Parts: sequence; structure tokens; C-alpha cells
Amino acid sequence: RDIIWAIDSRPETLENLLLRVQDMAAGACRGGQISFCFHLPPATQLPSRNLQPEQRKDLWLLLKEVVQNAIKHAGATEISISTGYKSGMLEIVVTDNGKGFDPSRKTTGKGMST
Repeated sequence: RDIIWAIDSRPETLENLLLRVQDMAAGACRGGQISFCFHLPPATQLPSRNLQPEQRKDLWLLLKEVVQNAIKHAGATEISISTGYKSGMLEIVVTDNGKGFDPSRKTTGKGMST
């Protein structure tokens, strides 16, 4: 279902994408008994323009990866996603209470090195 949605060529609103992210993250957190909080501004505070399919796909994959990393690698028990739209810019802040990482440490994986 996610693959079909991701390759769908029809534009989608930012609100619909964020609601889908909320469902994905809530489901992932439920599976690991992780507390999840999602803050979405009222639809009137979000731009009414549509996202192009590539924008939608990129945001989706990025946020899905962030949530999965917080669960799998950080060992988080709490994850929060806050969204907003300020001065024409989309702002998405993802926080967790996991163990974190040292950004100066070299890794062999693809994660933070790319």
C-alpha cells in the first residue's frame, strides 16, 4: 500500500501527507510500546498548494527513516513530531529521548555519512 501511494503521480496536499506520517509513526510506536506525540497546526495554517509526487516521496521517506532510526538505533521510549509553517517554510521537528550519537565519530554505514 505504501509503495503504491509513494509512486502515485497525483499531487497531494501537505496536510494529507502529514496525517499519513502521523499514522505511520503512531503505528510504529505502538508496536514498540513507545509514547508518541504529534503536533499538526490547523489546516488553515498550512499552505493549500499541492506537493508534487517527488516532494511527497522525499518527505515521506525522510520522516519514515527518522522514526525508524529513533526506535531501532536510539532505543527511544518517547518520540514527538511537531510541524509548522512559518514565513513560507515548512518546519518539521522530530525529537526523542533516545541515546543519541556522536556526529564527529566516523561510521561505516550509509546513515549520517551521506
